[in-house]
Amino acid sequence: MNAARYEDEKEWRLIDETFYLGHTYDPQIVAALRKLDPAVAPLWVIKAYEAPGFDEPQIVGRHLLARYIAEPRVRMKVKDFESIAIWNVTMPSVLPKELAGLPSGPYFPALLLEGESPDGVQPGEYLPMTWDLVKRLEIATQAIKNHTIDQLSAARLRRVRTRKEKAKEQYDNEFRDRFRATRNFARERRGDLIRVKATAGSDMPVSVSSQLMRLRKIAAEGVGV
Repeated sequence: MNAARYEDEKEWRLIDETFYLGHTYDPQIVAALRKLDPAVAPLWVIKAYEAPGFDEPQIVGRHLLARYIAEPRVRMKVKDFESIAIWNVTMPSVLPKELAGLPSGPYFPALLLEGESPDGVQPGEYLPMTWDLVKRLEIATQAIKNHTIDQLSAARLRRVRTRKEKAKEQYDNEFRDRFRATRNFARERRGDLIRVKATAGSDMPVSVSSQLMRLRKIAAEGVGV
């Protein structure tokens, strides 16, 4: 393997994935998850990457929660279906009781336990399987019992829209603050602004237009304009 070539490319490239049923997990957490949803499967995925600066593939292991679907029927292109469904999962030689009823596939990925990728390609940090997953699945299961899929989809879209609106509002506020700071800096350079002490106990100086200062002085002294 040519390490120099990948050093020049400056990116990680996924070259292989192997999926295992179970492999490493907390049996009590898995039992609780499958009590809520018997189709939930704890997978362990081994990923191999070609990476800049390394002669050998970089190997990482991650938890992956998936669902077993005996007869998957979905509306999507064949290429998308093949990229999503996980077939021929490696099974343990002796199937533990908390994994009873789970065959070799197909599985559909639900949640990869991994931190955010630094560049969208290389793996993020390893995240352990915790009881928080049980709480999240319990909430989701309860929601499905009490709401239709359309209602849940509409609520998700509202949350996404709200996050986008808040992000846009924050960006607009930051842009406005940067614009004002830039404008005030330019005015100070031209001598249009005078730095004075802020009121209300603040030690931060503020900028006041020199023209406004003159108008205030004129008004205070009663001098006609």
